[in-house]
Amino acid sequence: MTTPAAANQRFLAVEDHPISMKEIRTLVKTRFPELADRLPKHFLPNIVINVLAPFSSAIKEGHLMLHLSHHVSNQKARTVLGWTPLSSAKTAVTEAVKQLKPTL
Repeated sequence: MTTPAAANQRFLAVEDHPISMKEIRTLVKTRFPELADRLPKHFLPNIVINVLAPFSSAIKEGHLMLHLSHHVSNQKARTVLGWTPLSSAKTAVTEAVKQLKPTL
């Protein structure tokens, strides 16, 4: 790193606000209405995920995601490095869907 204050430190290059699966679904439905019928209509309640996790590897991944802390801060990167995110989570999701759309 070129900033001396950054020597031997780690920084999170993330947006401060996490985006939920429901927010992603709403965003895709709004910006790409032609994909709306391919999106999940319902989400499993947390209690169902907790009960079924030991029996399904796919649900176990969802269980892990529920219990991880998604609250992070980029304040250190902003302060020490003068860094700012290039885009928001919503922009990243929109661009990812644009790239994947031809294959869907």
